Amino acid sequence: MRALRAVTMSWFPIVIADRCDGCKGEFKCVSFCPNGVFEARDGKAWVVRPTACVPGCTSCAMLCPREAIIFPTERPMKATASSSGVRDKGLLHKVRCKGCGKIFWTNVEGAEYCFSCRRKMGPKRMSSRPTTG
Repeated sequence: MRALRAVTMSWFPIVIADRCDGCKGEFKCVSFCPNGVFEARDGKAWVVRPTACVPGCTSCAMLCPREAIIFPTERPMKATASSSGVRDKGLLHKVRCKGCGKIFWTNVEGAEYCFSCRRKMGPKRMSSRPTTG
């Protein structure tokens, strides 16, 4: 069996400064990204570690209420394979929120609650249901 060659492609978010308002101080992309791609500066989100972004991941763009985060227009490359098999690149997968029941997309392994429910729960344990408010 032939191994697929990996195709290199720059993949990182771009923040449109005119649109970004820092989620009015919440900085959803900064707190959501597990790879530290973003940083809050001067009331806006900045891409400070672009190479830490997982190729194909667009979770932060889906969280942005102002649609200030964009990605390359090219489609993500197909999963690469080697003699050891296909590797998981940490791409998005669909999850049903245990708090509200809505479907959401995430690249965080083991995520059980959507962003809204996590925010409502705050520092409390994720095993409890969010409060309605």
